[in-house]
Amino acid sequence: MVARTTFPTLLHRTQHSSRRLVGRIRKQQGDLCLFAGSPVDALNQYRIAVEILRSCSDWEWVGSALESSAAAVISLREATGDSLSAGDVYDITSKLSEARTCYSRRSRATYLECENMIRSGSFFQKTEKHLEMADVLSKCQELIETLDHSNFMGRIQLYSAIALVFRNANFTRKYAFLIQLICSLCLGAEVPAARTHQLLEQV
Repeated sequence: MVARTTFPTLLHRTQHSSRRLVGRIRKQQGDLCLFAGSPVDALNQYRIAVEILRSCSDWEWVGSALESSAAAVISLREATGDSLSAGDVYDITSKLSEARTCYSRRSRATYLECENMIRSGSFFQKTEKHLEMADVLSKCQELIETLDHSNFMGRIQLYSAIALVFRNANFTRKYAFLIQLICSLCLGAEVPAARTHQLLEQV
């Protein structure tokens, strides 16, 4: 027997889909404002997008809007020639952390969560918060190990990005360890020697 869907249920689904679409459009409008050099307008669009998308549990897009909002804060300060204040740093790290929590709500968003952690580590490195940087990148390494091990290239790219952050922070031992790990992954994936050298040149 085929189950029938009631009209109120269909109406609720339609309203939910419409809100989600509006939220995603707002996020994309924020991106366009940011690309056009208007971070203030971008921040407003991202704020509205987060509110709408959170109401319909569209967590990947909530996380993306939060990360973009953090980027807009940095862009705003660069546009005005001002350095980031302590309040700005707190705002950015809070948004990145909240985005990471959103990604963790979806098992299929693990790769996005890893990329977020690397961006957070890079931001901590640039603001000279090395303890926070080391902590988030170490957790990222643990999370990478939960990814599909057959996806060698994806893991190599993530480890390479982490290695770059550690190199920029002059964490030479961590950097050397990751280079060794990347080489072993290249061998396991049977990556051609030329491609392996190309990867290593990037880090």
